[in-house]
Amino acid sequence: MKQRINLIITFLAIFVVCDNMMAQQSAINEADLHIRQGDYQLAVDRLTEHIDIRPADAHAYLKRAVAYEILGQREDKERDLQYANYLNPFAYMYISSETRSDVYAKKKYSYNFDGGSENYTKSPVINEYYKVYLEDRLHIHDQDSLLEQAIYYLSKSDLTNTEKTLASIKETDNISGILYDLKGIIELKNNRLPAAIDYFTQSIAKMPNFPLAYHNRAIAYKLQGDYDKSKSDLEKAISLNEDISVFYFTLAKLSERLDNPSEAIYNYKEAININPDYREARINYSVLQKTLGNYDEAMSQMNVITNSGDSPNNHFINGGIHLTYGEYENAIEEFNKYLIKNTNDSDAIFNRGLSKILSGYKKEGCDDIYRSIEIKSNEKRTEILDSFCPNY
Repeated sequence: MKQRINLIITFLAIFVVCDNMMAQQSAINEADLHIRQGDYQLAVDRLTEHIDIRPADAHAYLKRAVAYEILGQREDKERDLQYANYLNPFAYMYISSETRSDVYAKKKYSYNFDGGSENYTKSPVINEYYKVYLEDRLHIHDQDSLLEQAIYYLSKSDLTNTEKTLASIKETDNISGILYDLKGIIELKNNRLPAAIDYFTQSIAKMPNFPLAYHNRAIAYKLQGDYDKSKSDLEKAISLNEDISVFYFTLAKLSERLDNPSEAIYNYKEAININPDYREARINYSVLQKTLGNYDEAMSQMNVITNSGDSPNNHFINGGIHLTYGEYENAIEEFNKYLIKNTNDSDAIFNRGLSKILSGYKKEGCDDIYRSIEIKSNEKRTEILDSFCPNY
């Protein structure tokens, strides 16, 4: 009997919670309908009724502020906006695509060697560029296969097989510059930056016109915080071969780090002009444009990317687009697809949670945001959880 009473109490509690959520969403939906139909005063009246019952609903104040704005009642609008912000400093996400774009987790391609980054990772080793210098520039033939094998392993971050292969190659004057460069990349991938820089410097001494060594040393300098040296090396690499798109990609990343978005945009565009299929450059360029509020340009680039295949990363990208534009159900669907292969990606879980909260699925959204913080602690996300889920 006691167990049955407990089940009834639990059921009633769930019913009350669901009923409150449905009532809250119903008021918002009715107000939206009135606004779309041009019945702005009816929207204000319906939201006022709702606020009288639930005075802590920041979303309702924001919606009423929208209606007040249309009616020309500026003081009432400002009062509602201020009170909504007081209730929840992140409430503007309900009505502002710019705010949503600022808050949701984004990913860019970067050179990351610590294994802990949630960005998309990119290798500094591009097989085709090395092949040009092995065959066309150095006219190496006798040890081509071993060098190409080492470069292949290195591009896959298989350091063990890279080192084994390099150990079997006899060092000669015509390939020593390449070997020093490859050894530098091994040190770079192990985050031993001074050793990496030393190897790249030796490579440059042996092959002063080898642009890939300058590029790789620039990455090491950037990771070490020597931004002036990094930029100087990248400019040298481009002067030696201006047709290698990855040089512009890396320079764009450096420009972003130096808080120079106009230079970053220029360099990403150069990379894309050289290689229209450079998805990493397009993704970073699009995210940067979105961050700057240039949504049309960002969307244009995203359309190119997402039409290029069914990569799991495309689902993350599409989810971000839908979230920015307030298409929450579509965003949730895209992040669900991404999470099939990236189960514990805290960025995607956070974004899905945000989409759920903004679409009215508050409990499920709070669960997602909490889980994302459990996977990877984040102060800003904790503030968002506290703001939208105060009793979580």
